[in-house]
Amino acid sequence: MDSATPSELITAAQNAVARVKPEVLAQRLRDALNADFAAMLSHCTARTVYLLPQADRLLGVRGLREIIAAKPDVEIVRIAGPHFLLQCAPERILAVLEKLRLLNHPAAW
Repeated sequence: MDSATPSELITAAQNAVARVKPEVLAQRLRDALNADFAAMLSHCTARTVYLLPQADRLLGVRGLREIIAAKPDVEIVRIAGPHFLLQCAPERILAVLEKLRLLNHPAAW
C-alpha cells in the first residue's frame, strides 16, 4: 500500500489474508487474474462509474484500459487516495456519489 493507507487497515488486510489457506488464496488470485468480464460489461446498459484512486500502487490504471475497451462510455472519476479508497476516504466517495446523483436514485436500488 502506501503512506495514505492507515497502518491499522494494512494490518487488518494482512491478517485477513493470513487466515486464508494458501491454496485457496492462490485459486482466488488465479480466478481474479483470469476473469473476463468484458463481454458482460459490454452488454451492461446501466450507467457505469469507475472510481480511480490516484495513489493506487496495487492496481493503478491497468484494469481500466480493459473496462474502457468493453464499455467506452464508462465515467472515470479520479479521487485522491490509495487502493483501499472506500475505506480510507469514505467522505470523498460519498461526496462524489452525491455529485453524480448516484444516491437516492431508483437505478441505484
